[in-house]
Formats: sequence, structure tokens, C-alpha cells
Amino acid sequence: MKESTTRRDVLAAGAGVGILTAGLFGSPDVLAKPKQHPSIDFSDPQQRLRAKVKVSGSLAGGPVHTLLRLHIYGYGNQGNLVPFFSMNNYACNVWRKLDSGNYAVKVYESGVYTKFDSYEPITEWLNPFTNELREVHQFRSGPLNVEFGPDGLIAGPETTVKPKPMMNEIIEDTLIFSTQSSFLFPSPFQPEEYPKESAGKLFYWDSHYAYMSPLAAVADPDVASAPSNIALNNLVSWSPWMGMSQKAGRTYGRGAGRKISGPAALPKPVRESLEKFTPQVFDIENWGPPYDDIADYKAKLKEKR
Repeated sequence: MKESTTRRDVLAAGAGVGILTAGLFGSPDVLAKPKQHPSIDFSDPQQRLRAKVKVSGSLAGGPVHTLLRLHIYGYGNQGNLVPFFSMNNYACNVWRKLDSGNYAVKVYESGVYTKFDSYEPITEWLNPFTNELREVHQFRSGPLNVEFGPDGLIAGPETTVKPKPMMNEIIEDTLIFSTQSSFLFPSPFQPEEYPKESAGKLFYWDSHYAYMSPLAAVADPDVASAPSNIALNNLVSWSPWMGMSQKAGRTYGRGAGRKISGPAALPKPVRESLEKFTPQVFDIENWGPPYDDIADYKAKLKEKR
């Protein structure tokens, strides 16, 4: 990848799809390994695909909404984690079955930073490592078009990183899909040109997800989209807007959420924050051109210069 790589370039290469949806497309071939269920033959590719789509999306197609509350900490390679801030992370993923039997997914995602463990949005943040007051750059990404088949994300040979499969679990009445994604790419903010914004020459991103659904719903032929709870842990290079000046370390994210019925199900303060800072996610028909928050931040930084 070239040094001008942005997150969207990486996403288009199949490495991941933002914060919440980074775990959405983990390879479902892990389903060949677990305990069996009398109503599902996990060794059959099409049944594996149907189970995965039920958990993460919808067999019926259309929009699938997810909300995750993410709590983000800083780790400077020593000492304990330092609470930074939280995030209201909301995604609308539009599923469509293709003639081939695979599924096309169009991903729209947004996030608003809040005070740590609070719903209160923030527009400024005091960096505890540098004691500098920084302007917050809210998160938005998409649309990203992805094809999903029996063996997971469909990507060409040029793709450098693919989601690594993990064994899924059946614990009593719950089916748990676990995914992991680990990738790196040349930072769009090279330290020679952006000494304050850069986290170093390489940008690192590790995301670990678990999707948990009632086994009965996944096995039920009349259920197109199973209820699903989501857990996330990630370890990511400092975002450029934090102004870490290449300090060693990364952010650690810990999140929990679930599929929701739609925007009306968002807690009132969450919806209000999204409507104020990232309203495009509620009107995806008029979303506008593809948007990448890192590229947008870089463009705004160049304007200021």
C-alpha cells in the first residue's frame, strides 16, 4: 500500500470496516468446528452462511441497525489504562441477497465521542498525556460496499489482511460467533510531515468481536434476523486528532451493544448526539459521496495550514 493510504483504502482492500462493523465479516468457516445442533448442519457452506447472516445481518435483506457503547482508554506502554472518553457508535448496514446466493452489504457508520462513561458529547478533550486541549473530530465512515459469501468476506488476491477465523461456541441456549482482525498499514500522517498528529510510520489496528444470539432463533427457519448482542475489544494506534506526537502506545476500546430495531430504539441522549454531529446516518439516501474521517481530518488540517 502507498503512504497516502486512508482508512477507506484499507477497508476497500478487505481489512476491516470501521469500529463497530470491523467484526461483522469474520469468516464463517469457523462454524465447521463447533458443537453441532440438530437443526443446523454447520459443515454445510450454505447453512453456515445462513446462520452467520442471521446473527450479523438479515436473510430478508434491508437495513440492520446496531448500537455499541464504546469506552476508550489510553495505554502508554507502561502503568495502567487511562480513561479517555466514550463513544455512541451507531451503524446502519443494508443487506441484499444476490443471484449467486451471496449477500451484498452496504455499510454506513457513525460515532460521537462523549465524556468517559457518560452520554454527554464532547467537542474538546484534554489530553492527559500531553496536557493539551484538543478539538474532537467526530467519527463517520461509508458507504462501503462488501460482498459476503459462505467463506466470509470476498476479496481478491491483492488483499493483504483477511479476518482470522475463531471457533464459535454453543453455551446452553446461546450461539457465540467470535472474530479477530489484525492489520497494519502506512500511516496517512507520516511523522516527517505531521510530527504532532502522527502515531508513527505505521498504523496498527486489532479488533476482537463476539456476537451472541439465541440458538433457537438461529435454528428457526421462520426467523430472518436473530437478536444479537455484541462485545468488542480493540487496540488501535492513536487517532491523529489526539495530537500524541508519536508517543508510544495505543488506545484500548471496550464496548458492548446489540442489534436494535431502528433509530427509534436509540436512547434519547444517544440519538440527540448523533442528530447533532452525524445526522447523515439517519438519511442514508442522501448520505452524499463516500466519506472517510481520516481523509477528512487530513484535508481540514491542510486547510488550516
